[in-house]
Amino acid sequence: MNPTEVQEIAEDFKRRITANFSSVETAFRTFDRHKTGVISRTDFKRGLRSLDMTLTDNVRKELRKILDPDDSKRITFEAFEKFMESTANILPPVSTASPSDESASPIRPPGDSSSSFNKSRPRKKTSSQIQEPLELDIDLDECPEVFLCPITLEIMSDPVIAADGHTYERGPMEDWLKSHDTSPTTNAALSHIFLIPNHSIRGLIMEYIDDKNS
Repeated sequence: MNPTEVQEIAEDFKRRITANFSSVETAFRTFDRHKTGVISRTDFKRGLRSLDMTLTDNVRKELRKILDPDDSKRITFEAFEKFMESTANILPPVSTASPSDESASPIRPPGDSSSSFNKSRPRKKTSSQIQEPLELDIDLDECPEVFLCPITLEIMSDPVIAADGHTYERGPMEDWLKSHDTSPTTNAALSHIFLIPNHSIRGLIMEYIDDKNS
């Protein structure tokens, strides 16, 4: 992305913050989910999703650089406030991709219900197939990103592989497929809606949790 495109995304971010929060302090406290006084990488992702800003990893990193130029992996209130005060004129939301380049779009549009996508719904799971959600006291910012669902940003308990090759938590992905025919990660059209259990990732997650709890 060129500097102009990054600035446009930053302006869109500021506009959404201004529209959704009564003050900079309120916005920062909302982003600072763990109340540590700083915004971690995981908290930043969550905050962007709460503003309906679904950005690609590269775009999100470029936006973080503006708020965290030292790459400290933590955004302080002082940096957040300085960003809100120093950003130039507010611009309307902008997509940096051309219509023919879906994967580059930093903001995901809703799925096109008129596509030729296979509309058959995922099969209903039996009780033996349903995994219980994991209740953990683990710092998600230290957790390997591959263990986090791209939709919820939580550690997965029932990871499944979708047609885009990415792994998601089953429940949120099934909910996504009810109204979308695109990948929540790349925005590219999905060739089918079948979800395959990712036993390898689930095994690694269980080992990671056992290791943390030992």
